[in-house]
Amino acid sequence: MATAKVSYGTSTDITPAGLQSLANGSGVATAAQSNTTTLAQDYLIELKIVGTAAAAAYLDVYVLTSQGGTNYDTYQSAKYLGKIFLTATPQQTQFSIVSDGSFFECPQNFEIYVVNNTGAALAASGNSIKVTAVNITIA
Repeated sequence: MATAKVSYGTSTDITPAGLQSLANGSGVATAAQSNTTTLAQDYLIELKIVGTAAAAAYLDVYVLTSQGGTNYDTYQSAKYLGKIFLTATPQQTQFSIVSDGSFFECPQNFEIYVVNNTGAALAASGNSIKVTAVNITIA
């Protein structure tokens, strides 16, 4: 009898240069990620954020999508993945594009967009965004 198993791809760093020292109230998007070859069923998004810790400090994380790989959502109309609270620093968390973004299936093309609402600029180094493809294999 065949068994379905989760298969994880290699983690890839997609950190945009603008994430380092990202000013309060500003946002930055990663480079476009294409799922047209990988055909992953989901992607795990790992964010590590270093900045000034404060009680009300947080970052908003969105996934911008595109069917053709050219025109992407603006973050105001994008799918919201969640908040990262920066009550202590550094913070590291993971999101699933499919479950946290409320998608039925993984989009063809996507970018991750981060908005800094911490009240201060992020650290000049140590911030990162990584993606890992997730598939189901039948063995």
